[in-house]
Amino acid sequence: MPTKDEFDEWRGHPVSEWVMGIMQAHAGKQKTMWADMAWNDGNIDPQALLEARVRADCYLEIPNASFEDWSNLSDPET
Repeated sequence: MPTKDEFDEWRGHPVSEWVMGIMQAHAGKQKTMWADMAWNDGNIDPQALLEARVRADCYLEIPNASFEDWSNLSDPET
């Protein structure tokens, strides 16, 4: 398992920052897509909203996760 310093170095790497930025942008697109669908198409299907929220949450899970979050996930005791 990497150390916190190694994790921070990885998170600060330009490629990591680029990938995390893309993931955050895709999360935002889910909200925009839902709003467009509801506003322009009149479709307010609750299942479609749930799916958009789940996708957005998934896109944000990695960029928002801390070293401690990842450490807990890799711990077989948790």
